[in-house]
Amino acid sequence: MDVTGSEEKIGKPVGSDIRNAKATYVSLYSLEGARQMAWEAVKQAKAALDGFGAEADILRDLVSYLLTRDS
Repeated sequence: MDVTGSEEKIGKPVGSDIRNAKATYVSLYSLEGARQMAWEAVKQAKAALDGFGAEADILRDLVSYLLTRDS
């Protein structure tokens, strides 16, 4: 979110991770690479929940939310 968010939503100046030379997924793998890794992690998490049926729906929703949240 430091790359794509707004200062109001993330609560800090946009781009501050880059300015502070922080190692982030985006700085290491590019924005597209980080997004692809996130999608893959969600896919694996949901697959791990397959055996739990509807009881794990809240966890599936939570994992999906991580990809779509904006703050």
